[in-house]
Amino acid sequence: MPICTVLPLSVITHELGHALTGDALGWDRPTISVWPGWQVYPEFNSSSQANWPSNAIAQTTFSFHSTQLRIENSPAYQAQNIQFQPAGIVTSVSVSETESAWVSLMGSGLNWILSISALCVLVLFKNNKTILISCTPFALLYYDLVFYALLPTFFGLRHWIWWGSHHAEPLLAMTQLGVNLNLAVVTICLIALLQSVLTLKVLTAQFNGINLRNQHSYDFYC
Repeated sequence: MPICTVLPLSVITHELGHALTGDALGWDRPTISVWPGWQVYPEFNSSSQANWPSNAIAQTTFSFHSTQLRIENSPAYQAQNIQFQPAGIVTSVSVSETESAWVSLMGSGLNWILSISALCVLVLFKNNKTILISCTPFALLYYDLVFYALLPTFFGLRHWIWWGSHHAEPLLAMTQLGVNLNLAVVTICLIALLQSVLTLKVLTAQFNGINLRNQHSYDFYC
């Protein structure tokens, strides 16, 4: 599936993951905005274009009686033996570290869950062109977790290589939830390897199955 389909889809689902998780935790009035400053949820407007943050692809904000969440460096990483450029959610209202970690994690987390779900559908419904076309973009959404964690960590790049946040958001969230940093890095590396192999295998089988079925139909009618 063309990258022009997967990338915009991943932005919306990523921010939706933040918004839905915050809403489930009782955070007030989530809003989703995308570059260059268009608010797309809960209603569409373009009033924030003049104040759009540099290099931001999209953002989700929550209002706590006119108090906005803000991003700062987290001291939690200073004792770790792998150097990152992290960011932590800090606010003057009562928001627990665990809650903020789940909201942060479920941006990339929702994309990963959707990719696993799409792979399961592709395995269950074999040789179906409609299923293949509709599920392939979702099957590739796991890239978001991998890119967002590993590109800033090992290469000093941004979320989309040259664009987006340079903070390893999923890794920060996992450590806030008590996961060892090195274990978190290894886990995401394994996800990158295993899911890439599995996705390639499933999609190849689907393409080959559809092509083979079409060839058999052609031979029959000839």
